[in-house]
Amino acid sequence: MYAVEDIVENEEVLDVAKILQGHRIKNIDSLYIASTINAGADYFLTTDAGILKKGMLVQRIRITDPIGFISEVLP
Repeated sequence: MYAVEDIVENEEVLDVAKILQGHRIKNIDSLYIASTINAGADYFLTTDAGILKKGMLVQRIRITDPIGFISEVLP
């Protein structure tokens, strides 16, 4: 599913981003992930090795790479 709405920076996004920064996720990356969570997405796709390494620390969304995503959702 593609994005169907724009997410505006708000208190909830900033709060989640601060939690993610506590896991040593970079500021801009934490905002991307927090916005994705706020939008209600199930997955955050990336090829960034640093984010993928820390992805298991994020409970509210599945962080994976595109190949991992395809292997999970296709039979």
